[in-house]
Amino acid sequence: MEKALPHPDTVLHAYCAGQNQDQVDEGGFIYPFGVNESQLKAVERAFTSQISLIEGPPGTGKTQTILNIIANILLRGKSVAILSNNNPAVENVYEKLSKSGLDHVVAKLGSQDNRNRFFRVCPPYRQKLPSPRLAWIISSLF
Repeated sequence: MEKALPHPDTVLHAYCAGQNQDQVDEGGFIYPFGVNESQLKAVERAFTSQISLIEGPPGTGKTQTILNIIANILLRGKSVAILSNNNPAVENVYEKLSKSGLDHVVAKLGSQDNRNRFFRVCPPYRQKLPSPRLAWIISSLF
């Protein structure tokens, strides 16, 4: 960790420093998991802020919102970390991605067993597709 230099553009730095920077909204969103009005706003807000927090009582569509955010992040060729204070929440996101054939984009690294399993049987790398084709593939999976 001593070799990792903090950089203000990273999410980790923003979180640790408590400095959530505004981002440029690129627009052009897709909603392959369906969306209601509050979920639509949450997805769009996720792209105007360096850090997003999705919270709410059970059954309010948090997982669906997160899945739509992930789909839009993948379209933009970027990476994302999904964190929760409980494993079932993250597992739920993974299971829904897996059902849609997108489990290859997930590295479950929360526990030592998960890290060992992931690096022992590293999933095959899938070549990145151009964004327009990826949009069609993601949309057609759901």
